[in-house]
Amino acid sequence: MMTPVTFTTPQQQTITLRPAAHPADVDRVVQLGNQIHQDHQEHPDVFHSRFALFPQGLWLAEREDGRLLGYAVSHPLALNASVPLDMVLTGPLARDVLYIHDVATDPAARGLGLGKKLLERLIAVAQAEGIGQLALTALDGLAPYWARFGFVETDVPALRAKLASYGPGAAYMLRAL
Repeated sequence: MMTPVTFTTPQQQTITLRPAAHPADVDRVVQLGNQIHQDHQEHPDVFHSRFALFPQGLWLAEREDGRLLGYAVSHPLALNASVPLDMVLTGPLARDVLYIHDVATDPAARGLGLGKKLLERLIAVAQAEGIGQLALTALDGLAPYWARFGFVETDVPALRAKLASYGPGAAYMLRAL
């Protein structure tokens, strides 16, 4: 199991990134995720299935007082595959890539660098698991954000219909480690 990481933001806030430890952590992630993603809400079972299959892939960003400011959810998956929104996973999972299901921060915490810090934790998870690539589906035109971190849009003909179902601006992206 990976250990928590604590850092101080330029705004002098102390934040701890830690792996989820129990289902109550997952419930907190679901609550924040559904507040942030009004157009892409998912059933709690979606997150609980990921935690059950790959607990090391779920990370929380918390203030000193315990307030959840952000999270990252990931799991292994086959290369050139994407998981539809609101889909419960069952195992076993292919281990070609570490698929980033979601990285999200509370709007009040944006600008603190949490997305980058959470991504660094997922990179460490992938490396510890011997996985050499990250993959994600960027929604809502956020591909340029992920490109800043080395992700490259990848056209996979078999994914085109699935990507279209996510809405305009969805893109499948890969990053080698």
